[in-house]
Amino acid sequence: MSRSFGLLFGLLLTAGLLIGCSQRDPSDPDQTLAATARAESPLGSLEVILDQTTMRTVDTLTVTIRVIRNEGVTDGNFVFTPTAHGWTEYQRTPAIMSLDHAGSTISTWVYKLEPFLDGAYAVPSASINLTPIGGEPVTLSTEPLSVEVRSVFTADDEQALAEPRPVVKPPPPTDNRPWAFAGALASIFVLVVVALVVTSRIRRAERLEAIDATPPSPRETIGQLRQQLVSTIANRCELDDRQWLTDELVPVLQTHDAIKQPAPILNLLHKLDATLYGPNEIDDSAMADLKGLVAQALQSLEPSQAKTEGSG
Repeated sequence: MSRSFGLLFGLLLTAGLLIGCSQRDPSDPDQTLAATARAESPLGSLEVILDQTTMRTVDTLTVTIRVIRNEGVTDGNFVFTPTAHGWTEYQRTPAIMSLDHAGSTISTWVYKLEPFLDGAYAVPSASINLTPIGGEPVTLSTEPLSVEVRSVFTADDEQALAEPRPVVKPPPPTDNRPWAFAGALASIFVLVVVALVVTSRIRRAERLEAIDATPPSPRETIGQLRQQLVSTIANRCELDDRQWLTDELVPVLQTHDAIKQPAPILNLLHKLDATLYGPNEIDDSAMADLKGLVAQALQSLEPSQAKTEGSG
């Protein structure tokens, strides 16, 4: 990485000495404005938030999607496809759930998007289904948002490739020095562009490697353990694969024939919720205990294990 920056610095310095152009004023950055798209219903709301609407090809766009559903309302069929509209999705955090003071459930997704070329881009609409207890589902969809992506090069940079001004007295036909000089300038500019592109690719690859190497936080690990347990319960009880609240699973676990001992599983779900949404820090001992309890619960939910317990 340091070798690439050294090469880039040397090329830029040489180009500045030969061309004699001044450095761009860093006190005039591109101004950016945030944008929001929102859809509401009596069951809840869906909101898409952009941190900027004007960016460069080397910048990253942060998209935050927030779903608020009222008490007793479930969600499903969440759809958001930025890659189908020319974006590169290099990071996406799983849904983070929380409760507000009114008892509503808040689910939040965060996407990190990057453009490939400059031009006009569209952040597509997001949609989700909200279903009340005993009612019909309602689909919420937001409007698409526009984002302008600008090149990192300006008109001053492109002017460096223009032909030199004609002189009053043209040089003799055998004198090719001006063309050789223009060719040298063009070659240096091409080298600078290549170095910038290579450096941008290296930085993007390093960011991806850093993201992959970052271990999940304790609360993210607890959330993954709970999701694994809830998915297994949904599979055993033939339920939809979605975000189930513990209160919604209580009647299912107590009445479904596939669950022979619901009490330990319900106690474990309440313990996971208290740890996930509680204010206390999660130490290594508590994490190890929860992992062991979840492993035992998953083993008890296996079809062969449940059949053995039922026959006993």
